[in-house]
Amino acid sequence: MTKRNKSKFDRITWIVTELIIGFAAAGYGVYGLFKGLPEQKIVHIIISSIGGVLLLLAFSQILILRVKKKRIKEIKHCPKCGVEVQKGDEHCRKCGEKLN
Repeated sequence: MTKRNKSKFDRITWIVTELIIGFAAAGYGVYGLFKGLPEQKIVHIIISSIGGVLLLLAFSQILILRVKKKRIKEIKHCPKCGVEVQKGDEHCRKCGEKLN
């Protein structure tokens, strides 16, 4: 079996889905708490809690993607030899080529 790599599109699609379902569940749960029948309060509490958890998951994944994107921007490659160099480097550590 081959391991399938998750693309960025799959991850973003999943985050958007979590956000939509999370907002819907949290909104329906809160609405049901105020407008629903008294004997169904526990069901609406559970639904709103599940929505809140989905929202927390989505927002934490957004933060993780932002941190990874920031880290990727800090890494550059030497135009001459292709070795990774840090953002603040003036010369390549391998071949000595001057970096922009």
